[in-house]
Amino acid sequence: MNTRIVLTGTLVFGISLISNSFAQDETVEKPPSLTQVLSRAYEKNASIASFRHSFEAEKSLVTSKATLDDPMIGVNTLRRGMNTQYGTISQKIRFPVKYFLQANAQSSRADSYKAELEAEKMRVRAQVSSLYYALYSTQKIIQLTEANMQAVKEFARVAEKKYAAGKSPQADSMKAHFELTQLELDLIRLKQEEEGLQESLKAVVNDSELQDLALSGIELSTPTFTSQTLGKDLSALTAQLKSKSPVLKKEESLLEEAQHQSTLASWEFAPDFQLQYQQRISGEPAD
Repeated sequence: MNTRIVLTGTLVFGISLISNSFAQDETVEKPPSLTQVLSRAYEKNASIASFRHSFEAEKSLVTSKATLDDPMIGVNTLRRGMNTQYGTISQKIRFPVKYFLQANAQSSRADSYKAELEAEKMRVRAQVSSLYYALYSTQKIIQLTEANMQAVKEFARVAEKKYAAGKSPQADSMKAHFELTQLELDLIRLKQEEEGLQESLKAVVNDSELQDLALSGIELSTPTFTSQTLGKDLSALTAQLKSKSPVLKKEESLLEEAQHQSTLASWEFAPDFQLQYQQRISGEPAD
């Protein structure tokens, strides 16, 4: 009867421990996913921010290239034996076709900067993804190494007891301790590697608030790669590359800009106009 009571109490105590562990696991904050880390990198990465600002600056110039230049306001003094001052307002108006070509050239230039921005995002995406999975695999290896150390420690204790009892040679105990030393060295190296990966990830994301990622407690799916056989239609392949490759999109935009600039140069013979309004401020004659 007493034995049953002890077992029941042990069972209840074990269940309470398990329930408490599950409750603690539920309160543990999950590490950010790869998608979340990439979002922060797109927002805070210094290189991406630089390309984004350059693209926005070039894009904002499209409107100015399609509109009139700033008007000129000044004061002129005419000396003809008597001084007369005039207030003037002048506006230069280029031939209308030139505004159209200037705007198209600037728009193509902005598209080339946009392609550079997309290429930089892909480069940062590759860096962040590689560091994220490298960190995950390193932490898993650390976890396995620590488990192996516990097993080797247990084996070393058993070997020492057998050697003390004269049931096994000393070589077994020495081998266990040698293996344990190797595992400890590997663990130090792995933790240094993990620290370097954590710092590299923070540098790429450029976020001082990014905490060290603990990924060993989650399971990441293996990235999949879908391979497709290239078709024989080169024109379709070329069109697909032009629409998706940032490098080709940049070069194509630069080519379009050069073509617009060339057409604009051929229109330089077209006359421009200068409109000016003049009002006497002081001096003679009064008319």
